[in-house]
Amino acid sequence: MNAFRIRLRITAWLAAVALLSCGSKSTPAPARADTTTTGGSATAPVPATKPETLNPVKRKEQSLPESGSTGVVRHPPELPTEVLKVFPNASVLRSLRDPFPCQLVGDRAGKVLGYVVDSDSTNTTATGYAGPVPVRVYLDTAARPRRIYVLDNRETPAYLDIIVSGGLLDRLLEYEPARPESIDAVTLATCSSRAIIAGVTATARRVLAEIVQR
Repeated sequence: MNAFRIRLRITAWLAAVALLSCGSKSTPAPARADTTTTGGSATAPVPATKPETLNPVKRKEQSLPESGSTGVVRHPPELPTEVLKVFPNASVLRSLRDPFPCQLVGDRAGKVLGYVVDSDSTNTTATGYAGPVPVRVYLDTAARPRRIYVLDNRETPAYLDIIVSGGLLDRLLEYEPARPESIDAVTLATCSSRAIIAGVTATARRVLAEIVQR
């Protein structure tokens, strides 16, 4: 009987404590960012807001003094790798707009080393079997090809691989724009090869006549 009374008193006391707790407001815990747990270790908290996106770093460019054809000049190490392969002493790459869009390569002393020209810019792209075959030509100061790249086109890749592996581009490096007959030794019969030859030689001749000799 005494044990029953004791349990009754304990139950009443717990009920009173519960009523007092419900009547008071608890202070909310400070808000915090969620964390992700992997393998028992927590990662850094996830930020409540998306971090601000940084603007990409821009290349240093400075305007050239006015001298007829203006553009921008870039210095190493920003010069393209392909330019430095052809012109190891290059220090300046200047964009020209006249007489057609191209790039002039120079050294630190201001000496012109050569030019980078796309046949599309000079309107000298020739048509092959499946369509135009544009080329990019690296030329020295006499407008002689020093490196040639075939750009995107619709020719059959296997045919172009045969042409390139056959040494056509290397043999075109012997071309002298001042001596048109120097191309005879590399003339081939396929439409694709003729388009490449025509694009390279016509581009070189325009550079010779309109930039080198003007």
